[in-house]
Amino acid sequence: MTSLEAYVAFLNLANKLNSNDDINIDKGRFVLLYNKHAKVWLSSRVRQDRATEKIDELQQLIIEEAQLSPVGVSSDHVDFKLPDDWYEHISGYAICSQGPCKNKVINADQVKNEEKRLILFDENWRPDFDFEWLPITIGEDQIQVFFKNFSVDKFYIDYYRYPKDIDIAGYTRIDGTASVNINPDVDDIYVNQILDLVVADVSRIYQNNEKVQLDLNRIQQEQ
Repeated sequence: MTSLEAYVAFLNLANKLNSNDDINIDKGRFVLLYNKHAKVWLSSRVRQDRATEKIDELQQLIIEEAQLSPVGVSSDHVDFKLPDDWYEHISGYAICSQGPCKNKVINADQVKNEEKRLILFDENWRPDFDFEWLPITIGEDQIQVFFKNFSVDKFYIDYYRYPKDIDIAGYTRIDGTASVNINPDVDDIYVNQILDLVVADVSRIYQNNEKVQLDLNRIQQEQ
């Protein structure tokens, strides 16, 4: 589905097959609403499907083995910059070295930020090269990879990325530039789910409570 086709589908849903002109959302506002709710949709799908096999349906939005760039090193951890399109962590591993032992692959284990003090002061939580225990935390658009008596040479992650923002040619963006056609990069079934969220949001704006409930019912049925 193209972005323009998505826009027409949105108008059809919002206006009950365009039988009236109650709702008039231009292309620019539609693009903003779609891109906003694409992120809402992703969050909902990951939260609902994480513990089921349905999570594999989101393979279009999984980036595998992305090598991260280091942005800082301290005495106990290396900071790596998260990708700009990063949404949520799946897994990771590091290439580590200790003395003559080089290029050892150690899988990373994410721990909560509030448990960071345990990593630093509890022997049972400290990074361990021999036991292949490599704790990481995530915060401030960075991944902190902790080490002790060894070096972290490279770090790779699998992660969920955000859907790419769409656009439609024919209007002037807020920054004054001309819009261009950028189509959705997810399957049509997901585009339609995102459109349902956009329609429900627009129905709220127009205070059409009856239609809001119909929209929400349709969203629940399609999930």
